[in-house]
Amino acid sequence: MIDIFCYGAALVLILSGFSKLISHSNTKHFFLKYIAINDISMTFMALLFPLFEIVIGVGLFIYDHPILYISALSLILLFIIINSYAFINKAEEDCKCFGNLIPTKTGLGGLIQSVCMFLSIVPLLYFDKGNMNILDFGNVFYLVPVLLWFTTLIIIRRNVEVV
Repeated sequence: MIDIFCYGAALVLILSGFSKLISHSNTKHFFLKYIAINDISMTFMALLFPLFEIVIGVGLFIYDHPILYISALSLILLFIIINSYAFINKAEEDCKCFGNLIPTKTGLGGLIQSVCMFLSIVPLLYFDKGNMNILDFGNVFYLVPVLLWFTTLIIIRRNVEVV
């Protein structure tokens, strides 16, 4: 059961990473608002950050290691901090968190999604992921719940901010 939530969160990270890579200039402009570094370093960071998301997401599918879980939780904690700041300060802005694929803003939707993803991974620090692996995705009993959780996370992100 724990693995279903983990894999749903991993799919969100993978989708987010690939979407940011495709439109990395949007990621670069978003980072420029918060970090004052030169253009070359920012371009490198705008490419490295989505790759890190993808590596963490794919790693959650393939590996079962506490360092990976701590890395994923650290990344998601960064998302929680950014969205909490935006929500508290009413500074919601277009973040391009899913590139141009899904329009998103920082704030409540991102905060709820990030907390759900965080809670999806925390149990892995205490319990085994189970015996499910990537090959089990041919089995509908694994694939459907994972896709439902993934879709729920995306819907939360997209629709909560509209309210």
